[in-house]
Amino acid sequence: MKQSTCSQCRRTFPLNDTIEAFGVIYCDPCARARFSKMSDIEIESANVVKRVDPTVCGRCRADFGDQELETIKGTPICESCAFALRRPFPLKLKIAAAVLAIVVVGTYVRNFRFIYGYIQYKSANRAIERGDFERAASAFESAAWNVPEDARFDQSAKLYRGVALYLQKRMKEAIPFLKAGLIAEAPENQPTLAAVIEICEMLDAFDNKDYDQYLKSALSLENIDRNDPLGAISVALALAAKFAQTGEERFKTEALERIARAQKLPPSNAMPKDQLEAFEDQIMYRIETREIISPKEFARRFPARRSRRDRSTEAQSPPAPIPNPDSRPDSKGH
Repeated sequence: MKQSTCSQCRRTFPLNDTIEAFGVIYCDPCARARFSKMSDIEIESANVVKRVDPTVCGRCRADFGDQELETIKGTPICESCAFALRRPFPLKLKIAAAVLAIVVVGTYVRNFRFIYGYIQYKSANRAIERGDFERAASAFESAAWNVPEDARFDQSAKLYRGVALYLQKRMKEAIPFLKAGLIAEAPENQPTLAAVIEICEMLDAFDNKDYDQYLKSALSLENIDRNDPLGAISVALALAAKFAQTGEERFKTEALERIARAQKLPPSNAMPKDQLEAFEDQIMYRIETREIISPKEFARRFPARRSRRDRSTEAQSPPAPIPNPDSRPDSKGH
């Protein structure tokens, strides 16, 4: 420990107990006596400096004799105190910080999937407005993958995947998707979607020459809305096919009755008048020749009749609107 002599009382004190002012050394009592008689301005001009002993640790106060210590921010510090001040964070604290970082990142990632799911939901709705059901299905599938907790995304993905397949005339593939998506539709749209499903099953049965199932699906379609000529003419087409297959007169009679019923009903969006007349020609051809051909083949054989009726499609079923808020494309049938 270093010593210093007061310029006023001439006594010796530890260096840490003295100050320097006006260029001379004072002990604490003498400094107080001198400064008590001075104004604040005079004290400020005195350039008072607290003297520091470089051999005494400023943290633990240990005396190192004549050995001068290193300083940290102007304060002498021994090796032990220097290590304590400089040591790294404890391992437990590091682990806790790492876990906290993982939780923060995990929370962000978890919340981001909800954000991305919402973005895909909005993208799907825009695709529906454009009539791009393939894109809508893909967007809903992405939303369902990101947010599996919301079953509506998966149901909507199946619904619009089925609609896309329906428009591609891939009826057999469309049926399971449409059935799975039926519950996703609003109640007011469910009858329309149910009609689309029955039309798909009609077409699939016709392609497989399963005319019993063809008639069964047509009857189910008729029961969905008995005020729409679509159902009656679909049943007439199926009955005509059954007559052509079996020759049983009851099928012919019932087919003609269904034509008459369809003619009495007001035309609908799904079955306009000119399309109804076109299907009447096909029914009569099946009855008169007992030959079952598709509408496409019928149009190829009789182009003049097709032109007169202004048939704009060669599909195999009466048209049915697709359940979709703004765009409702149609398809033609048997």
